[in-house]
Amino acid sequence: MENWNINIYRSFFVANIITFLIYMNTSGETALGALISTYCLLTINILLTLILFSITIHFLLMLVITGFILYMLIYYKDKISANHVSNSFYVFTNISFILIFINNYINYEVQSNSKTQENSKMQKYVGKISLILGIFAGLCSAIMFTILHYFTTDGFTTQQEYKKY
Repeated sequence: MENWNINIYRSFFVANIITFLIYMNTSGETALGALISTYCLLTINILLTLILFSITIHFLLMLVITGFILYMLIYYKDKISANHVSNSFYVFTNISFILIFINNYINYEVQSNSKTQENSKMQKYVGKISLILGIFAGLCSAIMFTILHYFTTDGFTTQQEYKKY
């Protein structure tokens, strides 16, 4: 039964990578849908980590951060799909995904191979590393919120309309 759970967990990792690559290589509505799917799969991956291994504060922090990012992506979907956001929004979106994904992957590898003595030594440091990655991902999500809420642009369409009159 344990192999079955681990295989499902690994398949979500692969699905995360595939949807992230789709997001990176498309634009408009398709990119936004792929990005929302990526964060949904990441949330499911974190929940599976909580179910399979243990509940710790850094997993709950990652769950809150991905939930907040999903909220922002859905709430501001019209601005994002119309490309009325700054380019730095996409940079911080990529950074936050990569940080959360790396955090989840490191925890998975250490927890699934916890039988060896080397990994038991690493478990002391993984919690601290995960917390640091979580704090950086939280900062990225706060910057994303600031960009979406305060720094939206309309592509200078209003300036072009004024020139007509």
